[in-house]
Amino acid sequence: MSKSWDEKIVSSKRGIKRSENALKKYRKQLDRAINFTSHCRTSRSRSNNSNRKRNLRNFISRSIKKLDKHKKAIRYYKGRKNGTIPPPNIFPMSKYTR
Repeated sequence: MSKSWDEKIVSSKRGIKRSENALKKYRKQLDRAINFTSHCRTSRSRSNNSNRKRNLRNFISRSIKKLDKHKKAIRYYKGRKNGTIPPPNIFPMSKYTR
């Protein structure tokens, strides 16, 4: 059985919380990587190199996209629940009555 609209809204809110936490974590790691970048080759500098920073920036952009997606989903679920957004018409009759 499919979830009710309320359950979908709650799970989207959980997703928002997870994305926000991930975003905080990635931003903190990126700040540390930028601050500790050195010009000598040590084990620490390998963990703060440009590839790592690029990956962290990609993770940050992905988290921001997920946040936006969850917010749009909540807006959609609330609209469907209230009836302001009608259900999608999968098989419009006009296609078959011409």
